[in-house]
Amino acid sequence: MDNFIKMANKSIMEALDKLGSKKGDSGMLVITNAVYGQIDNNRSVPLIDTVSELTGCTPGRGSLLGALTDCDTPVWFSIRKNTGNTIFIKWENTEFKSQIFDASPAALLEYENWKNIAKGLIGPKTLNQVGSIGSLWFRKVPWYVLKGAELHGGACPGNFAGFFVHQYLEQNLPLGNSDHYLFVFAPPTCGMDILQLIYASSAGQKQMFSMQFGADKLADYISEDVVTFATVIRVNQVQDTCEGVILGFDIKKASRDAGVDFETFFPMGLKSSPLFGFSRTKVSHYLAGLGFDEQMSYISELKKFAGKSSMAQQITGAGSDPYKVIFSI
Repeated sequence: MDNFIKMANKSIMEALDKLGSKKGDSGMLVITNAVYGQIDNNRSVPLIDTVSELTGCTPGRGSLLGALTDCDTPVWFSIRKNTGNTIFIKWENTEFKSQIFDASPAALLEYENWKNIAKGLIGPKTLNQVGSIGSLWFRKVPWYVLKGAELHGGACPGNFAGFFVHQYLEQNLPLGNSDHYLFVFAPPTCGMDILQLIYASSAGQKQMFSMQFGADKLADYISEDVVTFATVIRVNQVQDTCEGVILGFDIKKASRDAGVDFETFFPMGLKSSPLFGFSRTKVSHYLAGLGFDEQMSYISELKKFAGKSSMAQQITGAGSDPYKVIFSI
């Protein structure tokens, strides 16, 4: 590993020189998969210290972010200046290779530029991560929005839907003494990741439930032209009560408002297509600039309900149809 660290040192120092940057410069961002990736069948996590020591970027300064990748993905680093100038470094064929490009919003949010960048070393899948997370950092979004994108493997409108749900709950269904939330996703959605981070919830802790639920079956209950995003239940075992709401997110409206054709969300080849990451990044960049009232314009209350705490168990029970329980009230 010592030899790999020396090679990483050399590549990072060369990158800083090309960018005209030095350790501790303000307005510098590092994104890397080093926590998850590998370098010649070795875990690449020690290289986190290397890039942090050389750049001065740290999580505490909000300048060092990760990106979730498969554990057999070669290690890579993205070093970006606040001007948008970015150098991408990746381990490939026994050496570190690099690519320089402009990641400023003016350049990155033009599809032809995005497509040309994706033809390089970075490729469309990793550009989706580097471009989308860097775009949110540029927008100065809350830290947990960045961490949600990190866990999700990139930013997308679904992550923002999760953030908007959090904003809604703070205003309309806040937690009181002895209260806790249960989240039901039927079907599962991208915003599960950010809500998991904000509320320290997970399926393993039995606070978050994900159920496969076909669109045809869902249409039996909900006809609005929005994505049924989440069912949130506030439970109080002491008072034997539960209160909840089914929330929808209008992703088609968000796409229109951001100037993106919704059909481009599902291009041929999906993540291997530049359109996949570009469409999600452009809409996410737009949503990142909205105030609370504008955020709530994309959230719909599809159904409110209330009952005893046992109702929450019926909704979340294995093999249950959560909407059948809710709409039978």
